[in-house]
Amino acid sequence: MKVTAVTHHPLSRGGPRCSLTQVDVVPTDTVRKVKEAVSIATGVDIALLTFCSKGVVREDDQPLTDSDEFEKHPKSGEVFLHLREEDPDVNAKVEELLASQSFIIPLDQVKVKQAA
Repeated sequence: MKVTAVTHHPLSRGGPRCSLTQVDVVPTDTVRKVKEAVSIATGVDIALLTFCSKGVVREDDQPLTDSDEFEKHPKSGEVFLHLREEDPDVNAKVEELLASQSFIIPLDQVKVKQAA
């Protein structure tokens, strides 16, 4: 099944914020298969790619999903797999800030959802 892998790139990389790659996979394929296809198509080191499903990071040897079918986008009906390109320098700085507990999150950057 052809699905679209959306790779979100860090701002520090410059250039486009995301790239789209068509991959031929089934739900039982491993995360590594998608990472390899995306790495070849985008030139991103496979070690810097992280795959999340429903907010949970899935390891390379895990299947793409625990169900027999991919979850489809509610409006388009297409399947999108989301990967994130990590920036080790930015991640190290974030960890340093978290450890020191000396950081400020501007209130205008905080999004609050109201209960329905």
